[in-house]
Amino acid sequence: MPPFHFIVFNFASLLAFMLALSWALRSRATKPPRLKVIWVALIVVVVGMVFAKLGANAGLSPAIYYGIPVITALALPPFVFNMKKWEMLKYVTLTFISSPIIHIIFSAIIGWHEYLPFWYVPSISELINTEI
Repeated sequence: MPPFHFIVFNFASLLAFMLALSWALRSRATKPPRLKVIWVALIVVVVGMVFAKLGANAGLSPAIYYGIPVITALALPPFVFNMKKWEMLKYVTLTFISSPIIHIIFSAIIGWHEYLPFWYVPSISELINTEI
C-alpha cells in the first residue's frame, strides 16, 4: 500500500470513528471532553492501523494484527467513557459498519482496494471498462 493511501485511510477512519463515538455519546447531559475523544480515537484508529500494518508486514497471523485492534476498539472507548448499554450498542454498531462503508467508498469511487484487502469491491471505472 502506498504511504499516501495509508495516511488517507487513517484520516478517513479517524474521522469516521470520532463521528461514531460522538454520535453514540450525544445524548449525555455532559459531553465528554473533546481532547479525551481525540486521544481515544488516536489510540484506537492510528495506533491500531499502524499495528495492523506492521503486523501484516511482519507475517503475523490476521487473528493477531486484526484481532488486537478490534479488541482495543471494542474495549477502550466503553471503558474510558463509562458507556451505558444503549451507548455501547450504538457505538459498536456504528464502528462495525463504518469500515465496510469506508472500504466501499474508496474501492468503488477511487479504486483503492487496500482498506479491506480480503474483500474486493470493483471500482466504477472497472465496471464501466468491462466488456459485456
